[in-house]
Amino acid sequence: MFRAMIFKELLLVLRDKYALIALFVLPAIFILIMSIAMQDSFTNKNIEFTLYIQDADHSSVSQSILSKIEKDKKIHLTKKKETAQFLMKIPKYYGMDLTSKVDIDVMGILKSDQINAFKGMLLENILSARLNGVSQNIEKNSPLTASILSSLKISTDTIFQVHYNSSQNIPNATQQSVPAWIVFGMF
Repeated sequence: MFRAMIFKELLLVLRDKYALIALFVLPAIFILIMSIAMQDSFTNKNIEFTLYIQDADHSSVSQSILSKIEKDKKIHLTKKKETAQFLMKIPKYYGMDLTSKVDIDVMGILKSDQINAFKGMLLENILSARLNGVSQNIEKNSPLTASILSSLKISTDTIFQVHYNSSQNIPNATQQSVPAWIVFGMF
């Protein structure tokens, strides 16, 4: 009885070309589309920001910060406020006062994760510039300490190690779309 039922269903499916397309071609197209749509979900290669800087300090520390930001390939400095995503204001006496803060204005509509990514990139540059300034000040009294400080590299890659489900490998687009396959398979 069960065997006859399976045989009958197979005959119906094999005679119906549209059913075959729905069974085999549509899931393949769905997987392809979902893989393309999700290919950049875990990468930060395409993260780039435009920044306009107002430097009221003009000290060696602020100039060092500017040079670090100019070298950063993911932050592009712009000459016009209107085209910038972020506006950074370096206050007067920033180089002398270690407690003063840099003001950041978000000029457009950005998601909070984009703002946090920008703050992380900017933090790398500011800390690196501050560390270089401290090592230059210490160099007179302790050259060994100054050389150790100047050799330190501040980067999120050296500070953090990100794991994806106990693995260091970033899931590819096909692996990310597995839940979509399951949902599609239910239908």
